[in-house]
Amino acid sequence: MSFANDFPTALTIAIWYRESNCGYYLPKNGWGPFQITSKDYGTGEITETIFKQSIQDFFDFAKNKINRYNRSNEEKNHINLTYQNVTFKDLIKFAALYNGLDNGEIKGDILPKSLKYFFEGYDSEFWTGESKRA
Repeated sequence: MSFANDFPTALTIAIWYRESNCGYYLPKNGWGPFQITSKDYGTGEITETIFKQSIQDFFDFAKNKINRYNRSNEEKNHINLTYQNVTFKDLIKFAALYNGLDNGEIKGDILPKSLKYFFEGYDSEFWTGESKRA
């Protein structure tokens, strides 16, 4: 499905893992395995049809967010993720977009604001480059 939607497979799996530990179930909040808050998938057991639809919804949701961001910014700040094109910078920007930016801001370079979304759970020295070691 990632190939058919020209979206990085590893990113699809990473978001699924981040949002529901790659669980094959419907979370109690009804937002589905990718935690898309604008959809209600119900709760409990998941069928293959609902699961595939949730993946397609993720692609559509992600691409719409990327397109909205790209329309609002100079080309130098665009996110360019495809099935075969994945850069560290674009992954970090996408992480912030997927989780929502402060005050809904979608203009400009979001890299300084987005590091916390990408590296959350890691010690800050990992992503700031500030080693606590002497």
